[in-house]
Amino acid sequence: MNRQIVLTVYAAGLNQAYDFQIPAGMGIGTAILLIQKILVEEYKGVLFPSREKLNLIRAETGKVLNDTCSFLQAGIREGETCILA
Repeated sequence: MNRQIVLTVYAAGLNQAYDFQIPAGMGIGTAILLIQKILVEEYKGVLFPSREKLNLIRAETGKVLNDTCSFLQAGIREGETCILA
């Protein structure tokens, strides 16, 4: 069974937080791309520089999450907050 977690993502460029339900086994890099796509579709005209790599930062510790790991491997828990920057 693929466990789901709810993750609050604060989009620094938009100054807003969003809740996403994400499979715990999903790769962090894949999730970043999907979150970016959702935000671009939701907010027409919002541009993320294509040359700039976005990261998820664990709000609790300030550490950048390894985008080659899954949320489960990174120890991300239900209800945690991350910053997209």
